[in-house]
Amino acid sequence: MLRVSCSWVFDLSINLFCWDITSVDNALCLVNDIAPVFDLKLHNVKKTKALWLLSKWRNNRTTPLQLSWLRDPVEILGIFFSDNKASDHYNFNLKIKKLRIHLDTWSLRSLTFFGKVLIIKSLGLSQILYSASNTNVPKGIITTLKRKLFSFLWNKKKGKIKREGLY
Repeated sequence: MLRVSCSWVFDLSINLFCWDITSVDNALCLVNDIAPVFDLKLHNVKKTKALWLLSKWRNNRTTPLQLSWLRDPVEILGIFFSDNKASDHYNFNLKIKKLRIHLDTWSLRSLTFFGKVLIIKSLGLSQILYSASNTNVPKGIITTLKRKLFSFLWNKKKGKIKREGLY
């Protein structure tokens, strides 16, 4: 799978996900055909960025269609995409680290059980669920997340309610 990002005048951009070079070429032709309808003009195609997303294309060093082919993860609406595990680091590991910092800060206060649940829902799960709803969740992330959340919920002590009752 390929990802192509086209820049428009007025900083409008679109993202195309295509399976092969022919699909990319056809998609770019379609974009050029539709652009006049909306009174838009596609910038120089050489400024258009593309990314190989399937591992079989990872070592491909060619630059078909005169596009700029990226090797680093690309961020789209807060979600990182790449052809390797680097996107997992940005989408989950950094967010869990930030969550741990927030939870450590809030654990210094004597919050009620419902207050802690509110903190978990608002600061903790919202960003991670956003990433999880748009990408594959790596193994071990859910276990790590559960451990950190329950540790905060029960003040780093053994839980007072069975976890089955909480779900």
